[in-house]
Amino acid sequence: MSMKQRLSAKVAAVKNNPQRLAVYLLLGVLFVFVLPAVLPNSRINLLNRMLIWGLFAMAYDFMYGYSGMVSFGHAALFGLGGYSVAIPLKEFGEVSIWALLILAMVVSGVYALIVGTIAIRTREVYFAILTLAFGEMIYILVLNFTDFTGGFDGMTILLPQLTVIPGVMQVSLYEAGTYYYMLIAIVAAAYFMLRRLANSPMGTILRGVRENIERLEYIGIDERRYRIGAFSISGAVSGLAGALYAIDLSFIGAEALEVIVSGEVIVWTILGGKGTLLGPLFGGAAVYAIEEIASGIITWWLIPVGILFILIVIFLPDGVAGLVKSGLKRIRNTDA
Repeated sequence: MSMKQRLSAKVAAVKNNPQRLAVYLLLGVLFVFVLPAVLPNSRINLLNRMLIWGLFAMAYDFMYGYSGMVSFGHAALFGLGGYSVAIPLKEFGEVSIWALLILAMVVSGVYALIVGTIAIRTREVYFAILTLAFGEMIYILVLNFTDFTGGFDGMTILLPQLTVIPGVMQVSLYEAGTYYYMLIAIVAAAYFMLRRLANSPMGTILRGVRENIERLEYIGIDERRYRIGAFSISGAVSGLAGALYAIDLSFIGAEALEVIVSGEVIVWTILGGKGTLLGPLFGGAAVYAIEEIASGIITWWLIPVGILFILIVIFLPDGVAGLVKSGLKRIRNTDA
């Protein structure tokens, strides 16, 4: 099938699914025009953090949601992305932000490739334990190489200007609104890239890994390459999220590599709806917002938040995305 035929098929699919088109348009108008116009800077800062954590959850979902692989070491990938921004800025001064974001993806992606190549020989809980072990190793190294990483104290980052148009336009990353639009563009690009991969033959094989890996092996498909690929791609996007997190805070510390971060991203993915990409994106963003708002209202905020999560897991086993899908399905059936 030619490129023109594939494009025509996609356009026809969108026309035949007006609900999806309406959702995309509504989200675009909401995030690009409405929210920046009505929210104060403090809330835009909250939105920025929500987008970063949502991107991290979406990166995790590409591996876990489609292939079923569970990693307890994704915090290392996230943290490596942050340090890939901080260390060059500390050592060399002003460096292009775009170059640092690419560097963060490369560093985290290569680390994921190495770890994945070793850990992929095992499955299920053994794979998860190996990723945890490698993650803890990175955490200890960060704490001990204080000359480069700052150890427990972390590293404060002095951000350079962001070049939008070389030689013509530069903007400050300390402006919450400016950084918000940068994040919107990056998160949207990451989503469409991961969505395309999920709908490709690679995504089909990853679903086969999740559903029945023995059958894939029986028909002669080397599923290990695809699992390593999924882990590496997830790692690269997780590193991008970590880099954006460091830029947002103008700081990176060892807490970004703690195992609790790996646990949180699993929770966000499950609550949002695994294997959907958009579900974990909004799930991660929503959970972060709920935690931030609840912590500012009551002291024992973890108790009601935990109860809420338990109720979602019990009554929405497919996550929030599953609820939305069933709602849209009912609407379509009613219209029919």
